[in-house]
Amino acid sequence: MIAIIIYFLLVVLVITSKIFILVTEQAPFSMPLLVIDVILTLTMFIAGILYWAKHRPADEKKKADSGNKPMIVLLIIVGISMFINLNKTSMDWDSISLFDARAKYFLNGVKFSEMGNYTKYDIPENRPYYLLYPPFTSFTHIVWKLSKSNIPVSVIYSGYLFALLYVLFSYSRGRFSGFLTALLIIVVGFNRDIFTISTLEYSNLPFTLYIIAGLLLLIKGLEEKSIWSMIMSGLLISSSVWIRQLEPVWMLISLSLLICGFISKRKDAIFCSLYIAAISALSYLSWKSFVSGYSDTPTLIRYGINEFVRPIKGVSTGELITVVIYTIKTWGLYMLAYLIAITLGIMKIKRVARYPDLSILLLFLTLTILFYFVGLYFMSFQKESWMILGNSLIRSSTFLVPIAAIYLFSSSKITR
Repeated sequence: MIAIIIYFLLVVLVITSKIFILVTEQAPFSMPLLVIDVILTLTMFIAGILYWAKHRPADEKKKADSGNKPMIVLLIIVGISMFINLNKTSMDWDSISLFDARAKYFLNGVKFSEMGNYTKYDIPENRPYYLLYPPFTSFTHIVWKLSKSNIPVSVIYSGYLFALLYVLFSYSRGRFSGFLTALLIIVVGFNRDIFTISTLEYSNLPFTLYIIAGLLLLIKGLEEKSIWSMIMSGLLISSSVWIRQLEPVWMLISLSLLICGFISKRKDAIFCSLYIAAISALSYLSWKSFVSGYSDTPTLIRYGINEFVRPIKGVSTGELITVVIYTIKTWGLYMLAYLIAITLGIMKIKRVARYPDLSILLLFLTLTILFYFVGLYFMSFQKESWMILGNSLIRSSTFLVPIAAIYLFSSSKITR
């Protein structure tokens, strides 16, 4: 039940942030895509709640007890994060100058559409800065500041960590033993980069939470043929676009699901893929159209004939090897774990294809790594600072840690 409450609250938060923009900008008719986005999301959310309420006994099957160890480990990890957040001073650049600054600007009478004016005369690369990310992170800061709480806003991020680990705990019950469930929580919760972003007021942790919650609920929905799970998973995945927009992870999930659906000949998987793609694309376009009216449209990579020709030539000039070496160094042990998971899946591909959960996780893991590598390779020809941007590679892909861990922990099904 706690996991279901988490799913509902996460969707409500994003819906509220969208309505917040509509209300505060006071020009809903100039943002038709956002209006449609809000109406569609609300409609699907209400439909999901009604379907869950009606079919709850069938959806909530009794799960095997994993014991108290996983929850004890979970609470210890979250407790440490909470202690740090209650006693630290935020000094991280984007935390102060972007996400929290936007909240303070708004509370001083500046609308989001007006924040682009502060970088109007900056260099072109910096002009989209205040509208580079959708408003979700700053919106939560605004709500926290309006509450007049003396507790630092950073405790919200310990809450995100709790939600992430509990979603993993809920998914693992009945699948893994108590020991493996506790180990999964330790691997993810004490992971250096995931734990670090639980003490930073960045968009990375909520983004990871929404992606993981949506993807795991999607797998559950396909396994149990639960319509409400499929509806809510799509809303969670599309909601991630309102947190971070530059990485089209929703597209990779949709593509993974589509391929899995064709391979397994499952119409429900194909339908879910199209549903996720449609509502996520609408969420993407609703924010992009809003930004385009007030600032330069943020983009990491330019597209054109020259932008494609140069990377092709770079294969023969050694640039490809440079990016390969840099990616391996940057991801380090992560890359080793990801490659082990992918290699194992390829070696047992026929067995993997029998299990929708393993098929989706393997496809998503593979496509995401390819996306990040190809994106970094193309970026190396367009930006001299590509290595600096590449340093955020791990932080922006932390959702791969639980994906790879769950896949490897589930691999006993294909190695028997």
